[in-house]
Amino acid sequence: MSTLEPLCDYCSEIGLEAEILNTQWSLGPGSRIKNSRCPMCRLVKHLWYEVGRLDSNRPPTRLSETTNVKLLWFNSGGSGDRGAFSLDMSSDCWICFVGKPDTDSLAADRYYLQPKLRSELDIGRISHWLSICTHGHTIDCNAEGPITFEHAFPGLRVLRFIDVKRNCLVEMQSICKYTALSYVWGAVPNFRLTKANKRELSVSGGIEAVWEMLPRTIRDAIEFMRMLGFRYLWVDALCLLQNDPEDLELGIAVMDQIYERSWLTIIAACGHDANAGLPGVREGSRKLSNLTIEVKEGISLGGYIGLDLLYKHSVHNSRAWT
Repeated sequence: MSTLEPLCDYCSEIGLEAEILNTQWSLGPGSRIKNSRCPMCRLVKHLWYEVGRLDSNRPPTRLSETTNVKLLWFNSGGSGDRGAFSLDMSSDCWICFVGKPDTDSLAADRYYLQPKLRSELDIGRISHWLSICTHGHTIDCNAEGPITFEHAFPGLRVLRFIDVKRNCLVEMQSICKYTALSYVWGAVPNFRLTKANKRELSVSGGIEAVWEMLPRTIRDAIEFMRMLGFRYLWVDALCLLQNDPEDLELGIAVMDQIYERSWLTIIAACGHDANAGLPGVREGSRKLSNLTIEVKEGISLGGYIGLDLLYKHSVHNSRAWT
């Protein structure tokens, strides 16, 4: 049985058991934190270096050269909201309390972390997030409506989708609930819709016939749609005729509307090409990871880095329109 390292004199003053904490603490000079064996200091050190590695807009500051590291407390005051700590060196970095292993993953405790990153996607949790957007955010998360197809996609005669239920391409001239995939093509071969294969792909089961030729990210997106129980998926390579200049031009002209009016957009931000896939969809595509550290008996904390900061360093962020 392992023994926890004790908190240092600075971190032991924080009072982690309290529901309402003070606003800020000094953790002392960075040189002290760098050499500390205190579990809280080790977590601070890890986040300091991670944010420094990711945030190109922040002047590089060595932890050892920082004279006074401050830990700030934030609590929005919502029901069941535990709050979180932040380092004064970044607004995209948080130290959060960890939910108990038996805590319902759908709990609305905004600043609790899950103890582990599962190897497979938590579809129930994702569905819960989508439900919040649908019923709670209303106009903020939905394009204005109802409107006509012509108004939504000006100049477009039809909008094609992968029907994941019939496993084929379909053409629509009315507005429906759909998902869009945004991903990086890269240098790998990418199966494309052409005038020659359009008829075969439009027959029920047509996608299954070319399944092994589709890039991994597109296959994972189709499987993800089925997990969620959604039906229509828009993917540029398969929904725009790639050897028809007019069809391409019309589609590209309303590309912003296609993404804006999608009920959900899947952003494949991992990897450098269309074979990177969506981690967690396939078995073995994402490793089980422990995200937290026990700082005191019965109290665990974990680091959270904001999605915006992580996304800035993805290849996907270099795309023109998403």
